[in-house]
Amino acid sequence: METRTIAPGDPEYPTTLLRLEHPPTLRVRGKLGWGDRVAIVGTREASAEAVAYARKLAGELSRAGVTIWSGGALGIDSAAHEGGLEGRARTVVVLPSGLEHPFPERNADLFARVLDEGGALVSGFEDERIPTRAQFFRRNEILAACVPVLVVVQCPFQSGARNAAKAARELGRKVGVVASPPWEPAGAGWILELRLGATPITRAKDALDLLGLAGPEQAELFPADPLAADPIESEPEPDRRLLRAIRDGARHVDAICEALSEPAAEITRRLLGLVLRGLVVEAPEGLVLASRARVTNTPRP
Repeated sequence: METRTIAPGDPEYPTTLLRLEHPPTLRVRGKLGWGDRVAIVGTREASAEAVAYARKLAGELSRAGVTIWSGGALGIDSAAHEGGLEGRARTVVVLPSGLEHPFPERNADLFARVLDEGGALVSGFEDERIPTRAQFFRRNEILAACVPVLVVVQCPFQSGARNAAKAARELGRKVGVVASPPWEPAGAGWILELRLGATPITRAKDALDLLGLAGPEQAELFPADPLAADPIESEPEPDRRLLRAIRDGARHVDAICEALSEPAAEITRRLLGLVLRGLVVEAPEGLVLASRARVTNTPRP
């Protein structure tokens, strides 16, 4: 596949890159495009729930026509690219290495799919360059400069994702962050990003709002009513028992633990999965089934 160079002064060269101390020359393989785009980044050591959320978020944005950019790493980055491939928009990988040595090697099949399905690989380094620690930071700067919005999904206090968010802030880009439960060290950095001004991201519409795009209207918190007919029977037995406990009035983790005689760690793990899937929601009175929680949008001034 043809590889081309985009240098400062070229019409499609991102002007934000000129704000970096040393504006890079980009090497591009595949079809880039500069339409609506969002970067989704996060830790390599992500939980299964965070990976699933990142993929779902990227898929919904891609189906809305938003190109998904990320760094090609394992964990959240890979999930973002996978989600991008599921929609109608392309996905773009910004590498910490040259195009002849795309990193990580374990994602070779994913990178091939990105190209096959109309996306691109981008590098700010010579084609034969292998990755070094400094190049990961440089890659983060390039990624942040190439997108108007960067969303962090699960990151520890010190991480490449937070480094990318820092670069985005310094470049005047918008930053979003997905909340992480306090018992997950892999996501402990989200609260720091929130305090630094990041916008909370709970659904695709939040990212679309940051882009200045109109998201789909939602008259309810969860448009589908997944538990309407029989709230529980389609779920695996452990989740059925947990959902029944909530339906029967257990509103908090300790009450669920008492009802099921199970340890808190196991209950919170399963509960997080149900929340991310939209089956359980936090209401003023505590945990409730999503089918019983209804909210309406209020017009914006």
